[in-house]
Amino acid sequence: MPKNTEKPNNFADSGSRYQKISTSLFLKSAQCSLWGFMEKYNSELKETRKIDSISIEPSRAKLFALARLLPLFDTENQSNVQVDFNVKFASEDFRSFFDIVRKSKNRTECYTLKTSSRILPAHFLASSYAWYVAQRADFKIDSIHILYVNKKYTLGESFEPESMLSVRNVTTRIQEMQDMVSLLADPLPEILKQNKAPHIEIGPHCYYPYPCYFQNHCWKNIPDDSVFNIAGMDKQKQFELFSKGIVSLNDIDLDTEAGLNEAQQFQVQTFQNNRPFIDKKEIQKIIDNLVFPVYFLDFEAFCPPVPIFENTNPFQFIPFQYSLHSLPRPDGEVDHSYFLAAPEGDPRKELLKQLCNDLGASGTVLIYGDELERATLNELKHFLPEYNDQIENILERLVDFSKPFRKRDYYHPAMNGSYSIKKITPGLFKNISYKNLPVRHGGEAARVYESIRFMKDREEIVFWENALKEYCKTDTFVMVELYRILKQSIV
Repeated sequence: MPKNTEKPNNFADSGSRYQKISTSLFLKSAQCSLWGFMEKYNSELKETRKIDSISIEPSRAKLFALARLLPLFDTENQSNVQVDFNVKFASEDFRSFFDIVRKSKNRTECYTLKTSSRILPAHFLASSYAWYVAQRADFKIDSIHILYVNKKYTLGESFEPESMLSVRNVTTRIQEMQDMVSLLADPLPEILKQNKAPHIEIGPHCYYPYPCYFQNHCWKNIPDDSVFNIAGMDKQKQFELFSKGIVSLNDIDLDTEAGLNEAQQFQVQTFQNNRPFIDKKEIQKIIDNLVFPVYFLDFEAFCPPVPIFENTNPFQFIPFQYSLHSLPRPDGEVDHSYFLAAPEGDPRKELLKQLCNDLGASGTVLIYGDELERATLNELKHFLPEYNDQIENILERLVDFSKPFRKRDYYHPAMNGSYSIKKITPGLFKNISYKNLPVRHGGEAARVYESIRFMKDREEIVFWENALKEYCKTDTFVMVELYRILKQSIV
């Protein structure tokens, strides 16, 4: 089996800096003990970006404030009830906490609060670890509960914490997981006290359940054209190929290697032949069906866990930005316009008003993957019914521009089997890069905009507003370049 020869190096003396194992460190170590070791002693090897300073704490703080208002934690109207917040406890090697501890008579109930609309496996594991530590710290617990967000809640004139927050007793599940937690946690103190990092081969644990921050370090020797770029292939299958010495796409023998579907065979064959595939007939149809002016549109939306605007739900998509490149005629110059909402107030009406003005009444509107744009526009119809006619007009003009790439009417080996705009850009356009942008994808854009609403420093606000504009503009500019590729391919 090919070895990952890149080993962690220049590790500091871990024994001299050993501290108790937190919940966060346990979760990382449970996924991969090397991740835990590097997180504890060599965190400088992680890629650091300015966006790392953008915190989700304001949203969590708002949710925590609502949780405090639940009748369950109302000590004034309940006799013999004590409620404590952010309760920490530790044993010799481990430490953890509960967000809320409620004591009544001889009973102790512990609660953790999650900014999520459902309970994830990692939430169970984190609560199981807290129980594990509590037992070793002689902290008696009778039950564990998880508080999470009710996604169906609709904000009225004021918040109703009982309707917005759901609570689930997970005690039985947590108790059933204790043997597994012990198996994972018991060896950690010795592992993390060593002066030498554990040697762990790359594997599915690099991705699941969470992508490791140190992949760039551990995967340095894996080539860009590796089997891990085979689109749609299960990670387990990719590692099976890797274990047989099949590392590059050039190592695959299509005559003998089973288990590749038609699309994957197409990807590998195109790469090995080093020639793009172009269905000129289909592409010509796409070009011929365009109605000028042609618009290239991309929305950004944020989805606050605690609803901000009346008649909205937790995690509802609220559009706050768009970028729009426009081409008035086939041989015309490309124009650009944009909208970015001010941090305060509901952005939806102003966004829609400007969008209707920018798009006019005619012309094809190209979007790359139409789920967000269509869903957003349909939702705006309910919120702003006076704009229904204009929205219907836009919806009728929308064309999903990802289709010719998804259907492989145009496919280039540099696309690595993908049609994702972020994944195909580095291979197709050497002069365009998301890697150097402060904001690289829609999730980060949402996080930044939500955080801007809490920022006080004007210089910082301006920086992030410009970062949002640059990111969204890059998306639509790439669409323009993809249009030019298609047009050139049929010349």
